[in-house]
Amino acid sequence: QRQSRGLGDVNKRQAVLAHRNGRDREAARLLGASAAIRGRADRSNRDVAVLVEALGRSLGADELERLRSEGAALDQQAAVALVVPGGARRPLR
Repeated sequence: QRQSRGLGDVNKRQAVLAHRNGRDREAARLLGASAAIRGRADRSNRDVAVLVEALGRSLGADELERLRSEGAALDQQAAVALVVPGGARRPLR
């Protein structure tokens, strides 16, 4: 669980960086993947709320939700592979 939470946090940070570099579609997928890794969305994080608001403005609410859902539908290994080169080498627990 702790490893999953940490990797989910890495995905969130990568989502922020993607947005800052103009890669909003990637940022939205990474937010969804973060939820897949953690096992739930992080609704209490202020940075995530600000990012979601910004992505909603740039992508539109429907596209943001579609891309987040795409990321959230990944299994944990595929979600980790978005950020960690080569993906996770062993199953997450």
